[in-house]
Amino acid sequence: MFNTSNLLSLSMKFNFKIVTCLLFLLLFAKCSKDDNNDDKWKYCTSCTLDSWIGEFTGTGNYNNLNNNNSASNVPVTITIEETAPDYLTVNFQSPDYMSLNVSGDPESAYIISFAGSNTSVTSTLYTKDGVLRMNGNAKKFHIKTDTLVTDEIINFEAFKIQK
Repeated sequence: MFNTSNLLSLSMKFNFKIVTCLLFLLLFAKCSKDDNNDDKWKYCTSCTLDSWIGEFTGTGNYNNLNNNNSASNVPVTITIEETAPDYLTVNFQSPDYMSLNVSGDPESAYIISFAGSNTSVTSTLYTKDGVLRMNGNAKKFHIKTDTLVTDEIINFEAFKIQK
């Protein structure tokens, strides 16, 4: 006679091992793919605060989550100034879509994440062959019953030539 509890336990252990192996393979495949298709952009770990200062231009994908409006490849201009020692102000412009200003202290040489009362900009800085690339997002949001609700977002990529 079969013991169903032992059979169930064995089945659960087998399923767990299969799921674990599949997750490991998926993670390993993702890492291998990134290594094989490395486009040579590197985190700008040697950058200084001055690297952020200036004008970056590029494009982004816009989404208005209130009315489900979206647009691809919208123009983006990001102007960054040092408005106090070790303090940056970001002016984000995407004509006809979004405009905002936020300020703060950089998290590291290659990451900024600044938020105001209803806007934010988060970006990572990369470098390759004398060019700086910012990848990130700009958001407009509001608070509703202790919950952050995103109204509009632009995921962007913008560039600046290093001097």
